[in-house]
Amino acid sequence: MGLKGRGRFSRSVALPPGQPPPVSLPALQGRGPGEVLSDYRGYDLRQEWEGRERTTRLEEELLAGLAKDLDRQRWLELGCGYGRVTPVLARASREFVALDLNAEALVSVPVPKGPEHFLRVAANLHHLPFEQDSFTVVSLIRVLHHLEDPRPVLREMLRVLVPGGSLLISYAPKPTLGTLQQDILRWIRGTSPGRTYTTFSRREVDFLGELPFPIVVPRAAYVHRLVEEAGGLPAKEWGHGPEALERVLPLAASRALSRIFGTTVLASTRFLLCHKPGGPAGSPIGIPLRWSCPRCHSGLDSGTLEREGTMRCPHCGFPFRRFPGLIDARYIPPHSRRVGPDPGRGRDRDGPFPDPWEDPPS
Repeated sequence: MGLKGRGRFSRSVALPPGQPPPVSLPALQGRGPGEVLSDYRGYDLRQEWEGRERTTRLEEELLAGLAKDLDRQRWLELGCGYGRVTPVLARASREFVALDLNAEALVSVPVPKGPEHFLRVAANLHHLPFEQDSFTVVSLIRVLHHLEDPRPVLREMLRVLVPGGSLLISYAPKPTLGTLQQDILRWIRGTSPGRTYTTFSRREVDFLGELPFPIVVPRAAYVHRLVEEAGGLPAKEWGHGPEALERVLPLAASRALSRIFGTTVLASTRFLLCHKPGGPAGSPIGIPLRWSCPRCHSGLDSGTLEREGTMRCPHCGFPFRRFPGLIDARYIPPHSRRVGPDPGRGRDRDGPFPDPWEDPPS
């Protein structure tokens, strides 16, 4: 199957013919089972993006171009953070759900102009609190490279997507100018003996450790196979780059470079559009958003979630908490491992939201 892009930033990408082999995670073997999670508390994402306004603008153009022909009846944005690109994604959507594990960041996501219904949901990407076939578009931007094992997240994304719906993800592949820049910095600073530099590694995916979060750098073909194994069909791929130059180049120059080098080794970020088979694109959603328990997967009475307070799953007792501006449905399994800056600091005593690690559901 071939990937053919259309538009200003597109280039053709060939996928291996035939059925893909089962995807393995060679770089992560031996790290043990369990979900690796972080809600990014203690890490200033806004500061991380200071001075990178041109990169955000270019990404907004790319995402708007990819989403132009999508059925945006109901869009789910996973890992939205503080809403860096949320307004652009939500602009032409009828309904929009912004979802993140960090409840404190979610409340700062601005209500975008455009959607008739906008909702913030705090939840675990591995355990989404929605029934299957609930959304026409699901996106995952600047998150995939922080997932040690992205397969369960991709399966969840496709589960809640309607047949014929669209999956939009971004990832940082190798080898690129970006991986070469990082390898040079590692060489200057010194690296552990025997460590293979990412750009020249023959592995399908390299795990760079927790810096302070898991950093996974895959080959493009590996990401395509992950999506296909989860049940998705890659359709179009765009990219932008060289991202390392976007801090200093005018936006028009970065835009021109993206047209030329969008999916070559000079581009450090790619955007992959996929579809869920089994139905025509644009299948109408004629029912309200349906919720399910993220722990036991039972269907819920969505009407009770409209009231502030706590509603418990009638089957397992998992609590859904409704606060002004968001619904807290964070399920953290007992086997999960928390990473990030000061991961054991417990509850944010100045915030209104419970810590799902410190206060697990009964």
